[in-house]
Amino acid sequence: MLFAGDAIASNPHLYKGLSYDVFRDLAPVTLLARVPMTLVVPAGLPVNTVQEFAAYARARPGQLSYASPGTGVSLFAAEIFKRTAGIDLTHVPYKGGAPAMTDLMSGEVQALVTSVFSVAPQVRAGKLKALAVASERRSPLLPQTPTFAEAGYPDFLVASWSALFVPAGTPAPVVRRLHADFAKALRSGEVEARFRELGAEAVGSSPEELAALVKKECETFGKLIRELGITAN
Repeated sequence: MLFAGDAIASNPHLYKGLSYDVFRDLAPVTLLARVPMTLVVPAGLPVNTVQEFAAYARARPGQLSYASPGTGVSLFAAEIFKRTAGIDLTHVPYKGGAPAMTDLMSGEVQALVTSVFSVAPQVRAGKLKALAVASERRSPLLPQTPTFAEAGYPDFLVASWSALFVPAGTPAPVVRRLHADFAKALRSGEVEARFRELGAEAVGSSPEELAALVKKECETFGKLIRELGITAN
């Protein structure tokens, strides 16, 4: 079995000569968990909503910057938001989340789109402001933060996720049994409670739903990677 994150959908476009093909060599079992992304800005930035941030950025095209901790979903989510809001932000890449967070809190960069879990403590401490969460429901970690739909961007739904795969050719009854067992475990009160503490949603999707998600995100991320000229090699 393979436990993999959302990078499995972008890696085929980032790395040349992978020794595996996501669609040929792997069989999806279930989407285990999803962690919504949130847009955060420095506490001192004079905006309090997504709409205010978009207006602030439009008045300063190219003058504001956003951080990314690498070539992952944080970067892709920020680029999708830029296009959705019709704003021009300068990308500042970092080698990891810690230096990106440090510069964000100091105001060196003005925005970051990242998982709710990674910024909730700084938001609660007043060091950052969370403007919106990219999920269908508000996050229990930041219940005062609206969703992007509530903020006027109903189509902006981006999450970090983790899933289970097995080798292609695994007998269908085995895949069904694995899915059933994992889905049952994900529905248990103890597991759901622990996931909520981490700002995650326990899912347990069908193999077909996971396959559709990987295909969709592979296409979306691939298009962005080509347009931005990103490479990890």
